Formats: sequence, structure tokens, C-alpha cells
Amino acid sequence: MTTHFLAEAHKEYGEGLKQCDPSALAALRTYSWPGNVRELGNVIRCAYVLAKGDSITEADLNLGYFETRYPTFSAAREGIPSPSDVQRLTGELGRIPRGTAGRFKAAAQKAGIPLSTAYRVVKGLQTKPSEL
Repeated sequence: MTTHFLAEAHKEYGEGLKQCDPSALAALRTYSWPGNVRELGNVIRCAYVLAKGDSITEADLNLGYFETRYPTFSAAREGIPSPSDVQRLTGELGRIPRGTAGRFKAAAQKAGIPLSTAYRVVKGLQTKPSEL
């Protein structure tokens, strides 16, 4: 797929055909690709433009951009609730009277977080939804 995106970038930008060096290929193979094929294409196009010379290096790929710029990005990809998720969920739970049917699900919806993430919040707090 990398070769395909390199060829597309070559057609689009009209520069000399660039290739990935071994370190770049290794980095591409080990990256988790949360955005899948679309993300791979974007990374290759950006690296193609930014690379100096005819070889794309691991540094040109800039794969750590989101993890360094947005610290909760990698945690969110793994389904780990962010501190703001915890705060929003507990705040919404405080607004809904205990014993209300569907209280936990409603609080998650109002907090704007998936129910699965809400349950991870509860697990992280080592409690039960009914105790919050």
C-alpha cells in the first residue's frame, strides 16, 4: 500500500519519485494506524512533500504528532477514559436522582461519552454504577 500512495503522491506533486528508507518502512509496519488506510495515505502524502531529497525517513513520517500534541489521543484510542470523561460523567450522575431507571446510561449520553467508556470510568474508580 505504501508503494501505491508513493506513486499517487508522485503523480499529484510531480516531483522526483521518492521511496521510504528502511527506518521509515519499519516505523510504518509497527505503527498502530488508528485512522487505517486513510491515515496511511495522508502520512505518506505529507512525508512526500516534506522529505528532502529522494528518500523518506522515519522523521519525515511524523507518526508521533497526535500523541505529542494531544496527550489523551493514544489513551482515547485504547478506550481509556480521560480525566474530563470522568468529570463529565460524575457531574451528570450528580444531577440525576439515585434510583432513577436508566440513570447511568442517561448520564453517559448527557456527558457525551459512549456507554462503554462510562463503564471503564466506573471500573477505574473501583465502584459500581449504582454507587456513584
